[in-house]
Amino acid sequence: MGNDVTIGIPLHNAEKYITDSLKSALTQTYPYIDFIVIDDASDDGSVDIVKKLQLVHPRGKDIRILYNIKNCGVGVTRNRILDEAQGRYLFFLDSDDLMENDTIQCLFEKIEGNQADVAFGSMDRIDMVDNTQSRSYILPDTCLLNEDEMAFYAFRNYSTFQISICNCLMNLEFLRSNQMRFIDAVFWEDLAFNYEMVIKVKRAVLLSKITYHYICRSGSLSHYQDRELLNKSEIFENVYVLS
Repeated sequence: MGNDVTIGIPLHNAEKYITDSLKSALTQTYPYIDFIVIDDASDDGSVDIVKKLQLVHPRGKDIRILYNIKNCGVGVTRNRILDEAQGRYLFFLDSDDLMENDTIQCLFEKIEGNQADVAFGSMDRIDMVDNTQSRSYILPDTCLLNEDEMAFYAFRNYSTFQISICNCLMNLEFLRSNQMRFIDAVFWEDLAFNYEMVIKVKRAVLLSKITYHYICRSGSLSHYQDRELLNKSEIFENVYVLS
């Protein structure tokens, strides 16, 4: 029997964080999970850490390591995870973030019990740049089980609807049948994916439980705006993504 869930992790130069991140995935209470780590041409010790966990962790045999020939970016790497995943459901984890140990258990029970296309958990945002207080984004416990109900909910609550492609369990057949793909962009490729996905979702579940810890670190892509100078090409790319 195959595993129910694939956790996919794009990896690029995250040797300081990948141990904790991958362990948070490997210690999930739900047993039927396989793990895909795709190295996006790292030039540090990230892959060596993953290889060590393959050997020493009780779930290490369930880790697959794949390699991009060159640095392709997170969008292209996530598309490869979409192609390589073998579970019925897919969960993305960034290589410097953390999961609760019952994340998959909670999301799996909701997506299965409601025959949903996707189950979203709540999350907190921990700022390691300014050391400001963490902020929680709590969704209501609700089921959106009628066609277009997910889309209407998302756009009615646009300013407060904080969802992440890294904190939801998605039906892989749903993603593939709708030809869901990430755009090849450095920034906000996940935002574009999410807002294309929600208009195609027919059945969704939202959980108020915090299942994901989004860690904001200096030098990460999500903090490119902290620089004093911004390259004009990045502005054009942002306009492209928003369009």
